[in-house]
Amino acid sequence: MTPRPSSSLRPRLRETDPSIRSQPEMHRPLMALALALGMPLTPLANADLHSYVTTPDPSYRWEQTKNDTTPIGTVHHLDLTSQTWRDIPWTHQFRIYEPAQVDHEDIMVLFITGGSSRSQHKPSDDLQAFAIASAAGCRVAVLPQVPNQPLLGDRVEDDLISETFVNFLETGEEDWPLLQPMVKSAVRAMDAAQEFGERRGRPVSRFVVTGASKRGWTTWLTGAVDDRVAAIAPMVIPTLNMKANTENQMALWGKYSEQIEDYTRRGLTETFDTEEGRKLWRIVDPYFYLDRIDIPVLQINGTNDRYWTHDSMRFYWDDIRGPKSVIYLPNAGHGLEEHRDYAINGLGALVRQLATGAERPRFSWRTVDEGGVAHYILTVPSGPMPKEVKVWVARSSDRDLRDDRYESQAVAPELGGGSATWTLSLDRPESGSVAALFDLTFEIDGIDYHLTTPIHEFRPDPSEDTGVGEQD
Repeated sequence: MTPRPSSSLRPRLRETDPSIRSQPEMHRPLMALALALGMPLTPLANADLHSYVTTPDPSYRWEQTKNDTTPIGTVHHLDLTSQTWRDIPWTHQFRIYEPAQVDHEDIMVLFITGGSSRSQHKPSDDLQAFAIASAAGCRVAVLPQVPNQPLLGDRVEDDLISETFVNFLETGEEDWPLLQPMVKSAVRAMDAAQEFGERRGRPVSRFVVTGASKRGWTTWLTGAVDDRVAAIAPMVIPTLNMKANTENQMALWGKYSEQIEDYTRRGLTETFDTEEGRKLWRIVDPYFYLDRIDIPVLQINGTNDRYWTHDSMRFYWDDIRGPKSVIYLPNAGHGLEEHRDYAINGLGALVRQLATGAERPRFSWRTVDEGGVAHYILTVPSGPMPKEVKVWVARSSDRDLRDDRYESQAVAPELGGGSATWTLSLDRPESGSVAALFDLTFEIDGIDYHLTTPIHEFRPDPSEDTGVGEQD
């Protein structure tokens, strides 16, 4: 196939609601933080990312190299050049997975992954993509090598990203932060997927974007800059509002996570209140783009993630504008090592809800105290009812819950008036913490999937509890 150059630049900056465009479109916590940091409250705050993503780049091209046909579907292999960043071409072994049965033609999952530019595709890589395709009933595009690496002296992953942040702070050159080309690679992958689909007479108009860790970071930002994105499912990156989240690590643990050492040893966590640091973080922290993300957001996290505190979502949950939900994989850690079906089927359910207009489950949670006993109460008011509800509980002698295993227990519903309520009652700890989350099993198109509440931390003093509010 002839290589395909760019014919047009598709991405557009997401518009804010015109009915309230006369004032900054932020919830109070977001506005307060922006004012405290001296950050603009207009879309110009993030102009650098948008400018980078939408700048034409004639090096963009793709070429189909082969097809692999299997009993469960076809893998289309494309060599993709997404851009040239600082004189370095970014190339990707882009793959589009077409299951034998496609229920939803106009929507596609874009799964952003990592890996070395020196690595080669392995057939075993296909199993996960086809599992997602089966759960979602649609095609899946896998974009590897985000970022292209190793670069800049054989650096990879966080070491590479932090190096580009330092270079930005030292030079002021706006194309340095690596999240910008990472996002642009996702945008150009959507271009290539659409062009490929149009050539084959199977067009796609909407994308559900997902990825884990650094690729989850990329997922958040991609959802802010491209209106083809119908929903995002960032995985293991519950760290928006990065200034507040890193400060919270010091407050709870007395130290930063060892997993973010590439940033702390370079002093990047000390730059939030500097003029140069403000410029950097308003480009790369998705928190400052939440006024543009009014699409469904499904966060997929693992408990016991050594990167982040258990309560990290409380620093941005209320500022998410669109429909929001979360799946915590119990005891799964940053690598989602357990209960991976929660992630795959949850992502599939999100796609099916978008494709069919199926009603999303709605539920709320709250706590009530009575004489030293805490009651953690889950309510499903109407609509889809869960097939099963259980609660996962972990106990810790301190506030570092990363090594404390969660155990499940069943809870019985109380029914009445078309709604259902489940209650966990527990004695408040004399010291340390108890963490709990509800785990709800739903069904869509014959597929079971899970949603959970965020983690709620119970402390000896109820005023010290941490958690977040309702689902929407």
